[in-house]
Amino acid sequence: MKSLEITGNIGCINQCTFCPQSLLIREYSKRSNKYEMNLEDFKIYLSKVPKDVQIDFSGMSEIFQNKNAIEMIRYADEEGYSLVFYTTLATLSKDRLLEIEDILFKSQIILHLPDNDGYTKINIDDRYLETLNALVFLKFGSSLPIVSNTYTTVHEKIIESGIRMEILNPISLVNNDFLISRGNNLDNVKQVIKKEGNIICQNGGPNHNVLLPNGDVLLCCMSYNYTTEIIGNFLENNYEEISSKAKTMINRPNSICRFCEKSTMI
Repeated sequence: MKSLEITGNIGCINQCTFCPQSLLIREYSKRSNKYEMNLEDFKIYLSKVPKDVQIDFSGMSEIFQNKNAIEMIRYADEEGYSLVFYTTLATLSKDRLLEIEDILFKSQIILHLPDNDGYTKINIDDRYLETLNALVFLKFGSSLPIVSNTYTTVHEKIIESGIRMEILNPISLVNNDFLISRGNNLDNVKQVIKKEGNIICQNGGPNHNVLLPNGDVLLCCMSYNYTTEIIGNFLENNYEEISSKAKTMINRPNSICRFCEKSTMI
């Protein structure tokens, strides 16, 4: 399915060790000083996106740190888009969560949980635990249960809080070898040897793109090196133009796809 990830902010509050945030901030700053997407811009960008494109509230930062996140989510739902959420719940309060409980109940949620080893920099305070517990309660009985993961093992504060772990049932990224180098943009993860010849993407191919606050659209969620991965801008291009450009990007001689775990040679 075609999808578009929404990056609400440049510079994620979490700064997890498996996400190349400093690279993204450096590269983005070369092109723009708009570091947060506002609601009016979001509406303009979304007007360019066909209804058969799934909207993923995820992108390259925690979506709920954007002060317009709830309003953007509500607008996208009202416009008839299918929504998916990738979140850590950082900065989200229980009250704000309940403002969109109807949307969250019917949507797929992929939840990144804090770990015991400090790789995920999520602040586990009373607000966080209250919001997490509310989400678990909200999704109980949903046909789309929460899919959760953590870097190593779930932080003991979450276990001790009494939250129903059998509902979360998190996957360990390290133990299941799910960690990725983001196209060799991380030094603390095993690097990928360049793939030669024709390659294809197993993660949505050219149809899984990322929207940034200034309207730039990147090839995919690995494109933290940014300036080499721009396929258009919704202030200048329509979706068809951007999609066509994406199809030409994968097999470039030094495409990020050649250094990505999600691509394969054919």
